[in-house]
Amino acid sequence: MHKIKIFSLLILLFFTLSAKANTLTTKIHKIGCHKQTNACFVYVEEPIKSNCPSNDNSFRWDGTTDPSGKAILSILLTAHSTGKSVTFWESGCFSDFPTFSFATLNKI
Repeated sequence: MHKIKIFSLLILLFFTLSAKANTLTTKIHKIGCHKQTNACFVYVEEPIKSNCPSNDNSFRWDGTTDPSGKAILSILLTAHSTGKSVTFWESGCFSDFPTFSFATLNKI
């Protein structure tokens, strides 16, 4: 029984550390969308640690076919206009650039 508890704690610690490594809390430097490709982008102040082939310190996503694309754009525009930070959960690449699975507007 003691081994199961230790194993469970190690698994929980692993996922906690993994989650922290995949999140980035930062402010937005600039934001926009490409007209021809419908790809939206947000440049952030903190460095993005990513293995994507292209990393110019921006996150990218599809602003039209992604079901949450417009909602994300609204959240990020609000963050940019109010100067609040955003927490991004990094989740791989979109068109060779870093992307995210969620973004939250922070109070501070």
